[in-house]
Amino acid sequence: EVEYMDTFSTLYPIYNVVPSEKLVDSFLDQYLWYEAMDQQRLFPNWVKPSDMEPVPVLLYKWCQGINDSPGLWDVTRDESTVLLHANLEDSFYDNVDWNLFRPLLEMVMDKTLVEYIVSRHDVVVEFKDMSYQCRKGLLRGFMFSSFLSQYWGLVVDVLLLGTQRSQEIAGPARRPNPFMTFMRDPLLATSHPIRGYCRYKNEVYVLLKYTKIEADDVR
Repeated sequence: EVEYMDTFSTLYPIYNVVPSEKLVDSFLDQYLWYEAMDQQRLFPNWVKPSDMEPVPVLLYKWCQGINDSPGLWDVTRDESTVLLHANLEDSFYDNVDWNLFRPLLEMVMDKTLVEYIVSRHDVVVEFKDMSYQCRKGLLRGFMFSSFLSQYWGLVVDVLLLGTQRSQEIAGPARRPNPFMTFMRDPLLATSHPIRGYCRYKNEVYVLLKYTKIEADDVR
């Protein structure tokens, strides 16, 4: 059930989930995160927050990665260094397209689990004399919503970085790169304008180094 707190200018959703369903959702959430983090290593090093470090340590690693990036501060040839920040909250929650998201979920989990997750979102939302069929977007009241948002975020990451650069930043599946480093092949650090990438929930941070020609094209 979904109820709304009406403040005349904004509607705040309040989710009510039956306790028995909440138990099932909680177990599914724990299982998905166990498989993703401990067994399959689904999420690469740039997906944050993670269990690897608290936020202050993450900030330190990000700053250290910027400082250690080869030639980042060299602007003798009119190069440009850019730190881009963007908030993708609307893309993360309200505009999730289930026609695209469903087959992507089937790539990493059993179809029965996907059917259950989709059925939980295929509901009629009612408020006062209004109702609509929920056909896109994530409902935030479910226990497993955090996994869905991070997995959808991974899709957005690959679209932003491109498949090749995302693989280079992540590193090999068996020996992934640490955060903000290209330990397996340091030459890859300077082979692309994107030097570093981090996504904290729905906020992305991109470190770029442009040559003069590339900077002129961007302008």
